[in-house]
Amino acid sequence: TTLENRIYLVNLDAAAIQELDEAGRVVGSFPVPDDLSRFNSVSLTAGPDSLFYVNRSMNPDVLWEIDPVDGRVIDSDELDVRVTDISYYDGQVFLLSTGGSISSFDLKTDTVSAAPTGSFFSSGLAVLDGPEQIVQYSRTDLQVSTFESSNRVTLDVETEFRSITSLGTNGSDIWTIVRGEILAFDRRGNLLDEISLDPFSDYGAIAVGKLPEVDLDEHVITLGPGETKRDLNFGNVDQPRGTAFGVVWND
Repeated sequence: TTLENRIYLVNLDAAAIQELDEAGRVVGSFPVPDDLSRFNSVSLTAGPDSLFYVNRSMNPDVLWEIDPVDGRVIDSDELDVRVTDISYYDGQVFLLSTGGSISSFDLKTDTVSAAPTGSFFSSGLAVLDGPEQIVQYSRTDLQVSTFESSNRVTLDVETEFRSITSLGTNGSDIWTIVRGEILAFDRRGNLLDEISLDPFSDYGAIAVGKLPEVDLDEHVITLGPGETKRDLNFGNVDQPRGTAFGVVWND
């Protein structure tokens, strides 16, 4: 099963990726896979089973794939581009480069190819319905741009001139960090949610996805010939994300 809108942030002060619930409480945390300081710029996006992370200040050409439960590094790849933002869609991580061009990294073939959207000046991007529909932002403006027959239709979202730090999407809605808050919009620009963040922490990136719940592994212990004991292993659950009902075992 999956959970709707699992929210992950990079906490620059803690050098950690933190999972928040929809009230803004931290329910999970693990270190980032590289050296990170609070002065670095980072990007984060969520795939169906993992998180993807880039430290744009230290290693802008390295893409990390991370387990969303314990922070284990699943894979890392060197890219042919210097990345300023990333967004996952349908088996690919879309890359916004420092020059404004958009390319995509295929997770099956580990290859980078140009995306059909062309180039634009932007501080970040999020892919909604494929490379034909991309969200971008400048310092204080959020825009949904639809690429159809080379025409770009733009929808402005007001952020009261507060600086946008990061941009993410769950595939349908748009999530941003704006001056100590998470703001969620639909693609028409209507505000869906506001979540207050810890005012004493500095957050550098957001990822929102429908990642799998933590599964509870079954332990089978051999006591003797033909005699086993079965219970549930809660050792892989370090946060209250798994729930079991009616557990019975024989001692």
